[in-house]
Amino acid sequence: MKVLALIVCSVLCCIELVHCAEEVNMTQYKLMPRVFHFDDYDECLRDDASVPDLYCMVKAVVEPNASSVVWNVIADYSSNWKQHLNHAHLDRGLCLSGCIRLLDELERNNVTERELQSLVVPKFTINFPYILKNGTFRDVDTYRRKYSELFAKCINYELQQKHGLRAYTEIEYCDSNRESYPIDNLEIAFLVVLGVLLLVVVFSSWYDHRCKQDHGLAHYQTELTSKAAMVLVSFSIIRNWYRLTSRGDDSLSRSIRYVHAVRFMIFMMINMGHNILYAQPRTAMVIEKCMQHTWYLAADFHMFVYGLFVCAVVLRYPKYRTYILSFLLLLWSMIAAIIVYENQYEPVTILPPEPLRFFFWYWDMYRETYLPTHMNLVNYTAAIMGSFCLLHLQRKNFQTPKMFSLVWLLGVLAVPGTFAVGYFVYTTLFETPAVWIALVFPLSRIFYTALMFLLSIGFTFRASKPVLRLLNIHLFGILGRLTYCAYLCHFFITRAASFGTRRLANLDVFEMNAICWSTLVMSYVIGWLLCLVLESPFIALQKILFESLRRKRRSDTASDEHLQGNLQKATASIGLGTDALTGKAPKTDVESYASTTEQQRL
Repeated sequence: MKVLALIVCSVLCCIELVHCAEEVNMTQYKLMPRVFHFDDYDECLRDDASVPDLYCMVKAVVEPNASSVVWNVIADYSSNWKQHLNHAHLDRGLCLSGCIRLLDELERNNVTERELQSLVVPKFTINFPYILKNGTFRDVDTYRRKYSELFAKCINYELQQKHGLRAYTEIEYCDSNRESYPIDNLEIAFLVVLGVLLLVVVFSSWYDHRCKQDHGLAHYQTELTSKAAMVLVSFSIIRNWYRLTSRGDDSLSRSIRYVHAVRFMIFMMINMGHNILYAQPRTAMVIEKCMQHTWYLAADFHMFVYGLFVCAVVLRYPKYRTYILSFLLLLWSMIAAIIVYENQYEPVTILPPEPLRFFFWYWDMYRETYLPTHMNLVNYTAAIMGSFCLLHLQRKNFQTPKMFSLVWLLGVLAVPGTFAVGYFVYTTLFETPAVWIALVFPLSRIFYTALMFLLSIGFTFRASKPVLRLLNIHLFGILGRLTYCAYLCHFFITRAASFGTRRLANLDVFEMNAICWSTLVMSYVIGWLLCLVLESPFIALQKILFESLRRKRRSDTASDEHLQGNLQKATASIGLGTDALTGKAPKTDVESYASTTEQQRL
């Protein structure tokens, strides 16, 4: 008890010390300039075109000054790059008319032009990304020539008066209430494609209705006899709805129904994470990488091709399966470890707040460890090994032991438990490069894949029947099938929800949940429409094409077998004639069959 009391007292003292330290830090924090400060956008750009005005997003980089107390606070606070923003990198949204009024007031207060000109700071060496590259926004060069010095004077006057600092400024983009941009060719092309698609859907649905010979909806649940008719009804809305909601009754479909629920839950977490990423002050609806989430489509395609090749080789040489997969796992783990070590990266992909300002597009660790296919082949190869192991257990009629249910439930809890390791990673500044960090990176991915493999074994062999019944609910099957389309369009919904408001987000639990759930529902609604008019029709066309190829292959195989049979009969006839001429006894049926089998084997 004394030891317990001592531990409790120590923890309370540490909490008190941390609380006092936080108070001191908040006192210093208020010395720094605000990272984000924006004038009222709607008040600046009123709909009244007779009052022209301009609203500009300006990036400011504070000039280093070792003699300044405020600069030292900025440098010390920003050094914790894993948890803090870079407070030397400022975002300012300025209204042109407000800046002009400020400069006019300064002139009336006898501030000379030379003093105002001294507020313009020339560009110095900046070792971090601070602005989107040229070409992202329209007419940026024109606005920079006209208004760069004007906005620099306004920003630096405020910084000098309040904080004793100066900053280099650069206009990122501007919005004007006098300029409007007509519909371009890309928008026209999109409308044309959308119109053609809607016409095809209407025609296919009408034709499918005309083909119906009886009352009721059973017609839409059965395939048509004619291949041409099947192609014409592939875009039918009602037929695609039944394709979406149908359930397979074969053993394979029943054994993997839980996958749809897992897909839904994973997408729900992805959507929540992306909403949190966009919960920051920003008024631009354009970023350099407008469909950044589609990196997954490219990586998934690469890994799919890789998986086909690996499975083909493994099935061709089953005796060497373990050696082949182990070698590939070791190879990709070594490649990942070398990349992490050489580039001095962290044990896991870190997503700190400062690179978030550009949605990690200029963050080297994100681009080198999170996006590339070869970095994801570590866990993908481990998953292939787990798949072969699962098939082996199914062939052996594996029966889970009594304690497996407990182990499986612990594995379920371990998945969110691994997220707690992120606290240690984000609160610790590691010395890099380090061998242990390079080893932890691939091993952590293999460990997470092993947890997924454990969960798959539990689902396949019914370690927990109540959980499996819950995941096999038919609604999860529909949501799981819609996940791909919802993933494609959820980024647009998230950006529209974030950029459609011009207020700072309040990051409390209720508001973030409201945003996440609303965008999730809207993503699934749009994904549902996308699935009915695009994904399901093309899946139906793909099945028709593959079925035609399969039938052609079967017919070719049957022709080859028929030809081989005729050749065998002719060979047998020739053999009988030869035996009769030479006086040899004819071969028995067993000998003839053995000879034919040996020839086929050779």
